Amino acid sequence: MRRKKRRRIVSALRRTVFVLCFACAGAAPASMRVFSVGSPWNVPIGPSSTFVVTEPNVSRTYTGLSTWLLPDTTSVPIYTASAADPLQSVLYNANAWNNVANRMWLRSGNSAAVEAQILATSKDVFPSPGNIYSSQSAGAWVLPSYYDKLVNPANPPARVRLPSGARPAAGTDGPLVAFQPDGTVFEAYAAIVLSTGQVVALQYHLTDARGDGSGYANGTAASMLPIYAGNIRESELLAGSINHAMQILAPASLLDTQFVLPALAFDRGALTETPPYSGHLPMGARLAIPPSVDLGSLKLTTAVGKMIAQAAQKYGFIVANRGGSGITILVEASATALGVNKYDTNTNRDIQTIMTAVKTVR
Repeated sequence: MRRKKRRRIVSALRRTVFVLCFACAGAAPASMRVFSVGSPWNVPIGPSSTFVVTEPNVSRTYTGLSTWLLPDTTSVPIYTASAADPLQSVLYNANAWNNVANRMWLRSGNSAAVEAQILATSKDVFPSPGNIYSSQSAGAWVLPSYYDKLVNPANPPARVRLPSGARPAAGTDGPLVAFQPDGTVFEAYAAIVLSTGQVVALQYHLTDARGDGSGYANGTAASMLPIYAGNIRESELLAGSINHAMQILAPASLLDTQFVLPALAFDRGALTETPPYSGHLPMGARLAIPPSVDLGSLKLTTAVGKMIAQAAQKYGFIVANRGGSGITILVEASATALGVNKYDTNTNRDIQTIMTAVKTVR
């Protein structure tokens, strides 16, 4: 998904009216729209916006849904925890990515001996208050001073509520998201869930589902945006409408060592990893279908394609992370409605058509 190893936010963005209601214990069910009404994810593209072509290769780059990418499983598993779910400790392990990539460990289902090895090399305290794979510099690890820093209590370790059976994606990046009863959202990168329910991760953060969803949140994407932001949810597919910007992953060939709001950073290894960034899109860029385009002229034939096109024209796509060799639209891992969990020729044709019509929003 991302790599193999892996400016000041305007205060007004944080003083927005909340759109969510957390009246029930199991906050943020799949049907809820996350983030504030003033969030960059929820505000429609303004009529005064201009549309330009900053990266001509976008229209020629293959685009697909994350739920088509098996067995890499780029999609993010999203759970909703209730007050009745157990509190699980969250531990740090420097090898939580490498040892899974090297097939020494699994994201879940490890043997007792392997779990003992994982615990023996894990720590209560995370070494960094911010995303270890994000940077505002092309040559060094530089993070902004104005982000929601991670507080790492040494004793006891951090604890989150996790539903029974919650598992990270099985791929090397192993994302895991669990909405908490208090309105925060636990998101982890390179996560491992042990048989006890404990979570071991390379990095994690508790972001706010009622905030603005910007890079200030210190999310686990390279942009520092929350990894659950802009995911197409099962409930939206069933309702027939996507009422927010959609998160996309872009390949290094399209990305530039820059960022624009709502992102706060880009990949730490943007120029040192293979392949390096070599395009013109900044992290956080918004791509959208201009309002001058008649969606009927695109001749889309599938419900999924039409839904994505409507959202792409009203809200657009936001580049939040580095992907593989193509562009990936994030769909939550458990989504099956309208057949999004399986590759479909007609849906694929619609998506490629949509991407030939998008431009960068300025």
